[in-house]
Amino acid sequence: MNLIRTWQLAPGAVTLDKLGTDVGNRFDSIESSIQTITDTMSTDTERLAAIQAVTTAFQAADSSLQGSITTLAAGIAGGAGLNSDGSYVTNTDTNYINSAVSIHQATRLLDAQTKTLADALSAEVSARQAAVTSLQAGLDGLLGGTLAGKSAKFDTATVAVGDTGLNRVTVTGDIDPNLPVLVYLNGQLVETATTVAGQPKTIDLPDLPSEAFSQSIQVLYYV
Repeated sequence: MNLIRTWQLAPGAVTLDKLGTDVGNRFDSIESSIQTITDTMSTDTERLAAIQAVTTAFQAADSSLQGSITTLAAGIAGGAGLNSDGSYVTNTDTNYINSAVSIHQATRLLDAQTKTLADALSAEVSARQAAVTSLQAGLDGLLGGTLAGKSAKFDTATVAVGDTGLNRVTVTGDIDPNLPVLVYLNGQLVETATTVAGQPKTIDLPDLPSEAFSQSIQVLYYV
């Protein structure tokens, strides 16, 4: 709000000397105000210079940040196997993800295929377990239940150092001597094979050429 001041002078109230003093004081006040304005303008210039310096610093920091972001983005794109612009590299020679157009979609395709394979494997394992159970039940029935509680084991026999030349082989499990023991030499059934008394892991074979014992000897037995 601008205030307009007025004065009403009574006759003889102000002398010429006093008026001159008052006018002088007014000019001094105006001069002081002008100097104050000049000082303020000088301060504003310094402030503008400081603002410019801060602006320049921010611009430099922004440029540095942009460079860091660009470098980081390039590293991420390279590490993820993307194109330099970050776009997905379409596969053409894979088994399951050729149709994918993004990493997300490729991951979902792999997840779906993994689930399919896992389900198929689980079903196959269950079928094989059922088949083994059925076979075991059939063998139990054929042998009058003598296999109840027993487990069939198919093993690769070895020749112990002390048994070299004795037509004797060793398996890893304890053989039940009351159940059948089948020995195969290179896929051919050995007609006579007997367990060794007091040595449940040992089997005596008929006289065979020494070179026969360097070949694969498979044993089916029950434990």
